[in-house]
Amino acid sequence: MKKVIRLTESDLTRIIKRVIEEQQENSEKCQNFAKKRKSYKAKGDRIIKLAPKKAQDMLTSIFNTGLEKGPEAFKNAVPQNIKAEFQKKIATLKKPKSDMEVESMISDVENEVKNIQEQFYAPAWFMPAVMILSVLLILVVLIWGMADAPLCAAYRY
Repeated sequence: MKKVIRLTESDLTRIIKRVIEEQQENSEKCQNFAKKRKSYKAKGDRIIKLAPKKAQDMLTSIFNTGLEKGPEAFKNAVPQNIKAEFQKKIATLKKPKSDMEVESMISDVENEVKNIQEQFYAPAWFMPAVMILSVLLILVVLIWGMADAPLCAAYRY
């Protein structure tokens, strides 16, 4: 059943102004989201460059899977031979609350990778890859947690 609603010119003007304001707010939120996502993507790429050359392609693939499909897909993409060590490392990390904490976390990984001794009984890429994967997962979680407006979904991929 159709219903007729009568609006005055001022009612219509008010509604249109409100819609325009909401669109501008959403646009600004989406732009901020896109900037933040790009920043975290760049941080992830910076971290991947710390890994030995043999592991960089694998890490890039896992990181991109996480960006496209989410944190669970990221975890599933981690190779079986390092999954247990990865789970241990993730258990010790906490989600950062600010960009400064993210930078601090990245600096810690940079320092750890530099200090790793080759006394570890595994391929040379193993431990740096585990540390790097841990921080990459945090970045993926942050990126996926930022989109609070459904209109920003286009910026996610």
